[in-house]
Amino acid sequence: MKKQIISRAFYGWLAYCRHLTTVRTHLSGLVNTVIIDSSNAETGLTKEKWHSFKNDSNLVNDDTKSEIFRLTYFGGVQHDIRKEVWPFLLGHYKFGSTIEERNAVDLHCKQEYETTMSEWMAVEAIIRQKDRETMAANLAKLSSESTSGGDAPPPTPNTSKVLSQELSNDVFEDNINFSSDEDNPPVVDDTQLEQNIEVCDNPTNQPNINEHIDNIPKEIDCDKVSEKISQISQVYYDQLQLFLNT
Repeated sequence: MKKQIISRAFYGWLAYCRHLTTVRTHLSGLVNTVIIDSSNAETGLTKEKWHSFKNDSNLVNDDTKSEIFRLTYFGGVQHDIRKEVWPFLLGHYKFGSTIEERNAVDLHCKQEYETTMSEWMAVEAIIRQKDRETMAANLAKLSSESTSGGDAPPPTPNTSKVLSQELSNDVFEDNINFSSDEDNPPVVDDTQLEQNIEVCDNPTNQPNINEHIDNIPKEIDCDKVSEKISQISQVYYDQLQLFLNT
């Protein structure tokens, strides 16, 4: 028992030393060797200190930058000036930039955001159009098989599963169930099963699938898509501005 305790203690100490060696070798660059004094930083960056660092609406040299980071790290930022300070802390604005330069940065970011949103909305419209075309082709295939009577072979569970996946629009669905049908067999009602068999035996009782095909749009209205993209882009930009102002 004594030897086992000593052995466990030794191997624990050895694993600890190996861990320190790994940290010292690969993560030494993450350690800040400069000791930062935390004195007079308990209150953080207040409105008075923030305005004292500004010179004609500009934040000056790197010493001011380091002091702002030090006060923010040890004491945080006063709530009233967060929307003005955090764009500098996050690198959105450069220290020492003028009001005109900051406005130019905002305008550039807004244009890039609207361009990206327009591109993705166009891609989404193309994908949805392709999904509608695929669904129309599958419905037409089902319609032709139903009118042919008993020539078509009876569907198997695998073909039914593949067909249901083809008819579903899985591009923009967030939750997809990957569970196996064999693990969770569906509960089938005998009455419903008899009704389904009766419908399959009498093709005249089946619903007209061509009516659903006619309701599927064939073309995309580019003007409506462009108008919708502009509206969504403006809404997202307003939300971004609201987030920065809170």
